[in-house]
Amino acid sequence: AAKAVVSNASPRKTVELAGADNFDRWYLKLMHETLRPAPFIAIHAASDEPLVDCDSLVFVPGRHLSCMNTPTIVCPELAPPGKHLLMAGGTPLSSLPPYDVKADKERIIAELKAEIPDFDKRAELLLVSYFRGEAPGYHSWPGLDMPQKTSVVDLYNVGDGVKPAGWIGLPACARSAEVVVEDIKRRLKR
Repeated sequence: AAKAVVSNASPRKTVELAGADNFDRWYLKLMHETLRPAPFIAIHAASDEPLVDCDSLVFVPGRHLSCMNTPTIVCPELAPPGKHLLMAGGTPLSSLPPYDVKADKERIIAELKAEIPDFDKRAELLLVSYFRGEAPGYHSWPGLDMPQKTSVVDLYNVGDGVKPAGWIGLPACARSAEVVVEDIKRRLKR
C-alpha cells in the first residue's frame, strides 16, 4: 500500500528482506558483480587531555591509519567529566578477504602509537573494532555502487552502497537519501 519504500539496510540486505525472486535477474547480477564491501578498523581511547588537539578530523597520509579526531573537544558529554575520547580509524592491508584480523589490529594500533607521543602513558585503549563481512565499514568501494532505485518499482536503497560518484561515508549516505527523496517527490507530483 506504500507509495514508496526506502531501505537503509544495504542493497544485499534489502534483497534478502524483500526476497530475491522479486528482483530482476539483471539487478541481482549487478549486485553480485559490483558491490565490494570495504573493511574498516575503528579505535576508541580515553585520556585526560585531548590526544588530537583540534576540533576536526585529522587525516594521516601514508599509513593504514587514515584518520583521528577528539569529538569531546566539541561534545564533552561523550566522555565522563575531565576525560576525552579519541576516535581513530583505518584499513587493513587488503580490502579483500581473507583478513588477518589480529595483525591488522596490531598494525593500526602501532601506527596510532607512532602518531601520538607517549600514547601508552597518556591513553587507555577502550575498544578496537574490525568491521567486515555483513557489517563492513563501507558497503561498497568508491565507484562500485548500485543505483538507488532497485528493480522493484517504488523500492529504493540509500546508504554507502548506493552512493553518488565522489561521495564516501556518512556524507554519501545523506546525499543518497537526498537523491531518493528528490526522485520520490518528482514521481509523486505526477
